[in-house]
Amino acid sequence: MESSHRQLLEELALLRSQSRQSRKAEHELMRQQKLLREQNINLIRKSVELSDVKRQLEDKNYELELSQKKLEQTLDSLRTSENTLRSVLANSPDTIICVDRDHRVIYMNRPIAGYHSGLTIGNHLCDYVVADHHDLYHQAVEEVFTSARSSQVETRVHLSGGKDGYLESRFGPCIDNGEVVFVVMISTDISERKRIEQQLHLSFERVDRINRFLIGREARNMELKREVDKLLAELDRPFKYHVENADAVSGPVPFSLMDENASGTAAISSALLTDRDQVSIPENADPQLVIQLQRDALMNLLHDANVARNALLDANKKLEDAIRNARKMAAHADAANDAKSQFLANMSHEIRTPLNGVIGMTDLLLESALDTEQRKFAQTISSSGRNLLRLVNDILDFSKIEANKLEIEYLDFDLLDVLEEVIALFAYSAHEKNVDLIFLPDHTIPFRLKGDAARLQQILVNLVSNALKFTAEGEVVFSVDLERESDATATIRFTVSDTGIGIDSERIEAVFAPFTQADGSMIRKYGGTGLGLSISNQLARKMNSEIHVQSSPENGSTFCFSMIFEKQKTQTNERNEALLAGRKVMLVDDYEPCRKLLRLFAVSWNVRFAAESELNEAIDLLERDARNGSPWDCVIIAVKDSASMMEIQSMFERLHNISLLDTLRQVLLLPLGSTFNPDSLPAGFVSAVLQKPVRSRDLSSCLFDLLCTSPGTGAGDEDGAPSEPEKESKQVKPLRILVVEDSVVNQQVLVAMLSKNGCSVDIAENGVEALKALGTTPYDLVLMDCQMPEMDGFEATRRIRSGEHGVLNPDIAVIAVTANAMKGDRERCLHAGMNDYISKPVRTSDIVGLLERIGRYSREPVLDYSQYKTMEMATESDIFQEREMLDRLQHDREIAIMLIEHFLDDIPRQLSILRTAHEEGNIAQIKLTAHSVKGAALIVGGNRFSNAAVRLEEDAEHHGTMGQSGKLIDELEEEFRTLHNEMQQSSLLKT
Repeated sequence: MESSHRQLLEELALLRSQSRQSRKAEHELMRQQKLLREQNINLIRKSVELSDVKRQLEDKNYELELSQKKLEQTLDSLRTSENTLRSVLANSPDTIICVDRDHRVIYMNRPIAGYHSGLTIGNHLCDYVVADHHDLYHQAVEEVFTSARSSQVETRVHLSGGKDGYLESRFGPCIDNGEVVFVVMISTDISERKRIEQQLHLSFERVDRINRFLIGREARNMELKREVDKLLAELDRPFKYHVENADAVSGPVPFSLMDENASGTAAISSALLTDRDQVSIPENADPQLVIQLQRDALMNLLHDANVARNALLDANKKLEDAIRNARKMAAHADAANDAKSQFLANMSHEIRTPLNGVIGMTDLLLESALDTEQRKFAQTISSSGRNLLRLVNDILDFSKIEANKLEIEYLDFDLLDVLEEVIALFAYSAHEKNVDLIFLPDHTIPFRLKGDAARLQQILVNLVSNALKFTAEGEVVFSVDLERESDATATIRFTVSDTGIGIDSERIEAVFAPFTQADGSMIRKYGGTGLGLSISNQLARKMNSEIHVQSSPENGSTFCFSMIFEKQKTQTNERNEALLAGRKVMLVDDYEPCRKLLRLFAVSWNVRFAAESELNEAIDLLERDARNGSPWDCVIIAVKDSASMMEIQSMFERLHNISLLDTLRQVLLLPLGSTFNPDSLPAGFVSAVLQKPVRSRDLSSCLFDLLCTSPGTGAGDEDGAPSEPEKESKQVKPLRILVVEDSVVNQQVLVAMLSKNGCSVDIAENGVEALKALGTTPYDLVLMDCQMPEMDGFEATRRIRSGEHGVLNPDIAVIAVTANAMKGDRERCLHAGMNDYISKPVRTSDIVGLLERIGRYSREPVLDYSQYKTMEMATESDIFQEREMLDRLQHDREIAIMLIEHFLDDIPRQLSILRTAHEEGNIAQIKLTAHSVKGAALIVGGNRFSNAAVRLEEDAEHHGTMGQSGKLIDELEEEFRTLHNEMQQSSLLKT
C-alpha cells in the first residue's frame, strides 16, 4: 500500500510539474499571440503610412508630369517660333544682310539680285557688291553706325539676260545698350515699281494731251453754238443755245476761218496737233487762253448737264407715278390674294365640318354589326368622303404654293415610320388589284433624321398612288437608297417605278403642270384632278430637291428624287429594340423583298439574322446550330398560300419532335388578305402570328414579347407547348371631357368616339357656355372648336388661361379641333394658349392617340427583362460600392475599416484645401487636390463622389480659370456628406 501511495504521489507531482509547464507554454503562446497582434497592427499602420507616401509620390509625379508638359509646350513653342522665323526669312522676297563694324557679313538670307552668288558668313560686304557701288554702300553703312539713323540707297544693276534692274537698299541700326552693334541691310528689287512709274509718267502725258484735245473740241462746239444762235438772230428767231461770247482775253475763235499766221487767239490754229478734227490746244498756247477755254468749256458742260438733269427729273417723276400705280395694283392684288386665302379657309372649314360628320359617323357605323351589303355601302361612303377630303387638301396645298405661303417644318422624325406608313396605306389596294407592291430599303440608311416628315410622306404617297393607279398588272417597286452620308447629313434617294401604261416622251413635262394628266382621256378612265404630281414637285423644290421621271408608253414609269436630311445627334434604338441586340432570328421565305426588309430591321436592332428559302434546309441549320451550342431564338415562317400550309405543318411537327429546339419560338407570317386560322394547327406549334406587310414596330414588339419578357416566358406547359407571352393590360381611368362645338353632327361624332373610349362627355355650344361649365365642373380635358358664335375658341382659351372668369383649373389641357387648314392656324391656336391641335375630320385613331398623349391610359408595370436587370443592380449602391471595395481588398474587413476611417478623416481636410484654393484663385492647387480626391474616392468605392471630383478637375484643366469651380466644390461637399452617411450605415462601420 505504501509503495502504491508513494507511486501515486510521484505521479501526482509529475502531473503538477507537467501542468506548470503547460501553463508556462500557454503563457508563452499568449505572449507570442500578443506580439503577433501588435506586429499586425504595426503592419497596418505601416500600410497606411505607405499609402500616404504612395499618394504623396503620385502627387509629386503628377506635378512633375505637369511641369514636364509645360516644359515640352514651351520648347515646342520655341521650336515653332524658330521654324516660323526661319521660314519667313528664307521666303522673304527681299535680301536681308547683317554686317558688323568691319562691314563683314554675319547673316545673309540670299545673295543680292544682280550681284555675285554664294553665301559665306564672315566675308566682306564688298564681296557681294559690284565695284562701282562699293563706296556708296560703305558710306551708307558707316553713316548708320555713326548717326544710329536709317538711310537708303537706290542703285541700278545689270540682271541676268542682259536686262537692267533697280535695287532699293534700306539700312537700319541694331542697338544694344545705346550702341549700334551691327547694321541690317534690306535690299528690294524695285525694277517693277520703276517700270510702273515710267508707264504712269507716260499715262500722265497722254491724259494731258487728251485733256487739251477735249478742251479744244468743246471750244469748237461752243463756237458752233454761237454761230447757230447768230444765224437764228439774223432770221429773227429765238436763240437755241444761249452761249455767252468769250471775253476780251480770247474773243471769238472761228476755227474754220482762222489764219495760220494770225496773232492772238488765232495763234491757236498755227500749232494745232495733227488730230483728225484739228481742234487740240497746242502745248505752247497762252496759259491764260487755255484757262479761259477751260472755264468756258466747263460752263458749257454744266449747262448741258443741267438740261440733262431736268430731263432726268421729268423721267423720274413719271417713274415715281408708275411705281405708285404699281404699288396700288400690288396692294389690290394682295388684298385679292388675302381674300382668296380667307375664302379658301372659310370654304375649307365649311367643307370639313360636314365631312367630319360623314367620315366620323361612317367609321362608327363600320365598327357596328353590319351585314355584307351594308358594310360595302358604308365603306363606299367612307372612301368617297376621304377622296373628297384629299381633293380639298390638294386644292389648299396648291393655293398655298401659288401664294408662296407654304412653309416647310424642321422636326425630328423616324424615316422608317414614314416609309412603313406609305407601304401600309397602299398594301391592301395593291393586293386587291393583284399588283405586287415591293418595298426595297437600303439597310445602311440612318433613319433618325430632321426635316418635314409630313411633306415627305405627301410626296411619296402621291408617287406610289399614281404608280398603282396606272398599273393594271405587274409590280410597283418603291426603293430607298443612301447616296451620300457625312457626320451631319445624309442624302437619300427615293425611287418609285411601275410596269404601268407609261408616258409619251412629248408629254413627260406636262405631268408636272397643274390640273394636267399625261393624256386628257385618262381623266375619265383613271380619275383625279391632275394636282398630285404638280404639288409633289413643288414640295420637293421647297425641300431643295426635284422630281425626275423616265418613261415610255407601255413600258412603265420611274419617278425619283434625292433629298438631303440632317441627322439626329443620337441614332439609338428604343428600349424594346435595344434589348433584342444579340438575339438570333431566322426567316424562312423565298420572297427577296421580304427577306431584304427583315434584314434591314435586324441590322438596325443589332439582331443576328439569316434567311433561308427551303423549309428542310432551315430545319437542318436550326438543329445543327443547336447541337453546336449556338441555338436560334426565333424562326419566322412565311406562308405563300393555302397549298404551302401542309408543308409548313409538317415542318412544325418536325421542329416539335426535336428536343434541342424546345426553346425555339415559331412565328407564322401570313400574306395580306389571308383567311388562314392559326388555331387549326396543333396547340403549341405557333408562338405568334404576323401579317404582311410587316412593320418594324409590330415585329420588334412580337420578338420582345417572345424573347425578352419574364423568365417564365418560353417554359413549356404540361403538353410541351410554350406559354403565351404576358401582355400589358390597359387600366382605363375614365376622364371627364368638355366638348365645345356648335355643330350638332360634330358633337355626336366626338361624343360617340370619346364614349367608346370610356370617357364621360359634356357639351358646350360656344365659348360662353364653356366658361360657365369650367367654373362649376372639374374637367380633365377640353376639346375646343375655333369658329363658334358669341365667343370663338381663341377668345375662350385666352379667358380660361387668364384665370379671371371663375374657371376652376386655368391650366386644364385645351385641344383645338378645327376645320381650318391654312398657314398660321396651328401657331394661332398655340399662341392663344391651347396645348395641341387636331384637324377635322377627326378619326378614332386621332382621339385615341390624343388621349394616350395626355395620359389617357395608365399601364400596370410588367416585370420584363430590363426590370430583372435593374433589380439585380439595385442591391449595389452607386454612392458606396462596398462589395466592390471588399473584392479589391480580398475581403479583409479590418483593412477596409481602417481605409474608410482614414478616408473620412482626410477628406474634410482636402475639401478645406479646395475651398481655400478657390478663394485665392489657385487653379493649379484645385486641379491637384481634385485629382487626389478622385483617386482616394475610387479606392474606397465612392464612385459618385469620385465623378464629382473628376468634373472639378476637368473644369480646372479645360478652362484655366475659376469657371464653375465654386459650384462644383459645393457639389463635391454635398456628395461627400451623402457618401459619409452611406458609409456610416454600411455593415463595415456598424459592426
